[in-house]
Amino acid sequence: MTAAIPKQHEPGQRLWRDLSKRRLFCVLAFAPVPPIALGALLLWILGVRMELIPLGPILAAAETWSLLVGMVYVTIARARGVVHRAHCLLLGAFLAGSLPTAAFLTSKAVDWVYETPPAPEPVDEELADSLDGPSDGAIVFVLGVILVPFGTLGGWVFWRGGVYPARPKVLDVMTVFD
Repeated sequence: MTAAIPKQHEPGQRLWRDLSKRRLFCVLAFAPVPPIALGALLLWILGVRMELIPLGPILAAAETWSLLVGMVYVTIARARGVVHRAHCLLLGAFLAGSLPTAAFLTSKAVDWVYETPPAPEPVDEELADSLDGPSDGAIVFVLGVILVPFGTLGGWVFWRGGVYPARPKVLDVMTVFD
């Protein structure tokens, strides 16, 4: 009778059993912070007045969204038994790209639940013509595409801080000889 040799991880993946679940969830909550800080730095360099952009609610929304969708990914990874580096990067890109859509849909749902009336239409025809611009859906889509590289950075933070440090657990081979 031969003992089963345990599966070892390959360079771009870690086995689920080797991961520290506490570290995984802490880093999942922290992963949006560096991309948001980088985005704020880029806006500051470009000369955007930062007092107009509330970073606190944006960070809270990004962390909440990261935890919600990240838990779904972690559950799927647990069922597969392995976490891949590429999947972590794709998770970060998906989280960032879908965050504007999630915020837009949440806003619409809150308006629907509380039955907030729509904003009144402008009466002045010249003013009404000057307000024509892209729709909310187009803005959400463009913002999502712009955020994908920042999300990939968040996925890398998730991989590097939560998944990569996992080391294979050593099995006691002496039990084979008992």
